[in-house]
Amino acid sequence: MINDKEISNRLKTSSKFFKTLLLMFILIPFLFIHWQQFRPYVSFSPLKGYFIAKQYSPISPNTWLNGTYQTTTEDYVKEEFGFRNFLVRLHNQLDYWLFKKANAEKVIIGKENYLYETGYIDALNGVFFMGHSALNDTVEKIKLLNSKLEALGKKMLIVLAPSKARVYPEFIPDSYLISGVQNTNYDFYKEALRAAGINHIDFNSIFLNKKKTSKYLLFPQLGVHWSRMEAIHAADTIFKHLSYIGKCNLPTIDILNIEEKDSLESPDDDMILSLNLLKWPDYKKMAYPTIAVNQTQKDKKSCMVISDSFWWDIYSRGLPNQVFENNEFWYYLTEIRSTSFLNKKLIDDIDVKRHLLQNDFILVICTESNLSRLGFGFFHTALDALSKSIEPTTKELNEIISVITKSDSWMKDIQRKSKENKISVDSMLVLDAHWYFQNRGPINNGITIEEVIQSAYDNPNWLNSIKKKAEKNRISVDSMVKLDAAWFMIHELNAPEKAKKYLTLNAVKEIIRKNKTWYMEVENKSKNKKISVDSMLTLDALWYLSKQ
Repeated sequence: MINDKEISNRLKTSSKFFKTLLLMFILIPFLFIHWQQFRPYVSFSPLKGYFIAKQYSPISPNTWLNGTYQTTTEDYVKEEFGFRNFLVRLHNQLDYWLFKKANAEKVIIGKENYLYETGYIDALNGVFFMGHSALNDTVEKIKLLNSKLEALGKKMLIVLAPSKARVYPEFIPDSYLISGVQNTNYDFYKEALRAAGINHIDFNSIFLNKKKTSKYLLFPQLGVHWSRMEAIHAADTIFKHLSYIGKCNLPTIDILNIEEKDSLESPDDDMILSLNLLKWPDYKKMAYPTIAVNQTQKDKKSCMVISDSFWWDIYSRGLPNQVFENNEFWYYLTEIRSTSFLNKKLIDDIDVKRHLLQNDFILVICTESNLSRLGFGFFHTALDALSKSIEPTTKELNEIISVITKSDSWMKDIQRKSKENKISVDSMLVLDAHWYFQNRGPINNGITIEEVIQSAYDNPNWLNSIKKKAEKNRISVDSMVKLDAAWFMIHELNAPEKAKKYLTLNAVKEIIRKNKTWYMEVENKSKNKKISVDSMLTLDALWYLSKQ
């Protein structure tokens, strides 16, 4: 028989065995995690979304003594341990399945696997409404900028990009919707832009009408932006609208074939990727077009686009490159990408006025969640830039200086002015070169006063303003148009030489002669003052010029 002592020993041995087994069961996974971290033997796809990966810093005397080795190693071990990507996806998947929770910033799971960004739902609910005063102020800036651009022969188009929440509200969880919303930024701008006569496209209205008949989804279930198909349709609509308002013939997009695919392509998967799941939810097929750009006998124009991310897919596929001779993408008014330079540039590093004058079209695109900052500050920035002189590049300045130094008469004039102003000849030479650039430089040369006059007639807002001034000054509308155009050439374009023929004494005297009421007053005043009609005519013309 087994005595009590032997039984006790066997129990102790068994207990040690199970403790060792349990310890190994706990430690072995950590050993594999450690190996995976420093000597990866299983490959996992990287996580999607914006984050900065931690880097391992090898130990050195400096990092050890200053303490950075400790902190950087802790950060690295916490965020870059082995199997982390898999475990994060497993955690996200369980939250998605069990609690319908999306572990991505500002993403919610709607009905039938529709994903939404909360910003679009908030905009639909009127959460971001700026108030009538602030929105009216923006519209007034748009009107003013539009008038100035029209006078320069430029066309501006405002595009209200569509919102998935507004087009497909039926799939938003009921708890997220507010009933009886009366004021939203979108509803205000939709009416205000139309009332102000501003060129614009409202894609929310277009999509809501299209939704009734389209056999394809306008927004993907698992994405935030318009579908690839609708991005192509939207681009074609925009290009055709620019052709119409610009009275030109831009290239058009032809859809050659449409294929429905089981797998999603960018950008239709942009939101589901950010969730970092092991298995995607079920989704409907999406349509993907094969296209060609018809460039036969088309006009060559330039376009700058100020937009949020809704322009990304169109731009990244090279469509603007095929439609415009030059194009620029001003992303959120922070950085610029363009066909005219390789790397992106920051807005703070460029001459905004130069870019405005170099482009034929200015396109401002904004989706509903961003309408509280429509244009992202562009309207103020552009108005401020147009009020300033253009800064020439070193190359442009040197080219002008080279022309001046080859002219004996011009150099004599510079020498004379340098003595009068008590500065060096070189300094006077640079000042003259700057003056020449501002008044006759490569950009201003392309705009004539006749083009400004035509722009005034084509712009209803500007023409109405001119009519009021004409009535106040008791002259014809045609005469007031010429005077306004001349003022614009002098004060907005720094090109007084081009305005001379409409601001000479004889030009104003001719305006008075054609105005019967004004001319009769001149005749009466000449009798009272006992001077000739021509003398009185000259005095009135001088008075008017001084007033202008």
